[in-house]
Amino acid sequence: CVNTAVLSLCLGIALKLNKYELRDLCMGALVHDLGKVLISKDIILKSDTLSDDEFEEMKTHALKGYEYLRNTREISITSKMIVLQHHERYDGRGYPDALKGEEINKLARLVSIADVYDALTSDRPYRKAILPSEAMEYIMASSGTLFDPHMVFIFSRIIVPYSNGTIVRL
Repeated sequence: CVNTAVLSLCLGIALKLNKYELRDLCMGALVHDLGKVLISKDIILKSDTLSDDEFEEMKTHALKGYEYLRNTREISITSKMIVLQHHERYDGRGYPDALKGEEINKLARLVSIADVYDALTSDRPYRKAILPSEAMEYIMASSGTLFDPHMVFIFSRIIVPYSNGTIVRL
């Protein structure tokens, strides 16, 4: 969640969000996966493909996290919307509410990009990390379907897929 928060803040700064939006963005990104603590560890740590039932259970983490935070006054409604909507997809095929495009909170659309980038570039129990350049290709290819095209464009300008010392064959 810290990686997702840092990436989200980088994108938020590039989008020229004000300090209040950046605060809400950072808090929402830090707690976006809070609902996963309410999911069985057997599912969270499973090294094999999730069954349909397990995947349906995993998909409840966004709503569970939101419900857990709902009455917390220290966290803004915007940050709570990030928790609830970070798995909504730009084309409406996300969850929990199948929201589409501008129906999705702007900061949740932003966090969804950072979250996927971090997930792809990090080792998981069920797969090894992929290269940052491959993750960027995936995100760019998903512009307009999974992700907000404008935010993908900005993200692609600020994330360096080839760090210093990387050998690139042209």
